[in-house]
Amino acid sequence: SPSGSFHAPPGSPVAQHGHIQVVGPRLIDSHGVPVRLRGMSLFWSQWGGKYWNSRVIKWLVKDWKISLLRCPMGVEAGGYLQKPRAEQRRITRVVDVAIRLGIYVIIDWHDHNATAHSKKATDFFDHMSKTYGKYPNVFFEVYNEPIQQLWATEIRPYCQSVVETVRKHTDNLLICGTRKWSQEVEEASLLPLKGKNLAYTLHFYAQSHKEELRVKARTAMANGVAIFVTEWGTCRADGDGTVDVLETTKWMEFLEEYNISDANWAISDKSEACSALQPKASVRGHWPVSHRKKHSRSTNSRLFAHHGGHHASHHAVRRHGTGGLTDSGRLVRASLREWSASHHAWGTPTPKNSSGHSPGRGDAEDGDDDKDDDDDDDDDDDNQKTTTSTTSRQDQDIVSAAAPLARVWALACSACLAIGLSVVWAGQSPW
Repeated sequence: SPSGSFHAPPGSPVAQHGHIQVVGPRLIDSHGVPVRLRGMSLFWSQWGGKYWNSRVIKWLVKDWKISLLRCPMGVEAGGYLQKPRAEQRRITRVVDVAIRLGIYVIIDWHDHNATAHSKKATDFFDHMSKTYGKYPNVFFEVYNEPIQQLWATEIRPYCQSVVETVRKHTDNLLICGTRKWSQEVEEASLLPLKGKNLAYTLHFYAQSHKEELRVKARTAMANGVAIFVTEWGTCRADGDGTVDVLETTKWMEFLEEYNISDANWAISDKSEACSALQPKASVRGHWPVSHRKKHSRSTNSRLFAHHGGHHASHHAVRRHGTGGLTDSGRLVRASLREWSASHHAWGTPTPKNSSGHSPGRGDAEDGDDDKDDDDDDDDDDDNQKTTTSTTSRQDQDIVSAAAPLARVWALACSACLAIGLSVVWAGQSPW
């Protein structure tokens, strides 16, 4: 972890908001002000690790204006259970970068069967909370997506055990998954965990999950618990399909209305609708935004028109193969940039000591941690070989969101972004 005296860079999200705490159904910053964090999720660490590096994260902060990064450390299928040292080294590397850049970061135990790996998970979070608990940046997501495990007798006891372990070292935010791919939040709200600064995970994919899931979320919040959308997508829950413009707009308006933090899935070049990057996109960031490929018009194309650009078919596949952003990536990037600008996420006066740290060296210089990116070359080579053979999107998650599509379109028009979005990133699967 970052050593010595350290404080968040001036103007960064952590310098502005400091320690985040849960008060009722809301997240509150160190000044007592409600806060909403927005950002991106990386891809499963064992398959998408080539993008788990400082250059990518710096680009997401600089160009996408993220305030939140989710780090889904794969547990099964060649992940932490099989390679604990490699996976722990990988997640430590990106968490350290997030701390230096002054953004919030989620350490995610990316598992559908965490209750079967309770001892491993508890030991992992004991180490991570002891290492990073002193930093207000770091959140702990202790169970990505339970499936059919029972809340009262399986999920809740597991989460409670991890809560008690983490609380030995820190009172930082802890997020617990809920039954049925983190959708049954109202069930959890009826028998919540014991303790403070706890939130409950909600995952959605707009083409698959509609008003009935928003009703569950409203019920949970009415019961007094906080919701955190650590993963969401605009397409089907299996990670493909087409963008559902209407439902995505409803979801974005819902998240904004209730000030719910979110992370969009995912920084990956896997050939599926939820990926933000086209195949062979650079592992150093600086991804091209525009593309030259022509698209057919559709009834929804007017939502994504821009000056001098092309229209995207509502049914078009966004895998253009040029190595830049997918339609989904362009949409999400535009949304995050618009949100940052309209909510003063950057450049506002920084309250003194709001980060809780004494003065230090601030942001790392370019290259300070870039040398660490070469440490896991062998792991990254394995990731490149296995990315194309990954299981369907159901094996993938998360987290940050786009503002209502109407606002995204407005931004795209004003910025002359060449967006043609219909197959936006998808994904919160039942996986």
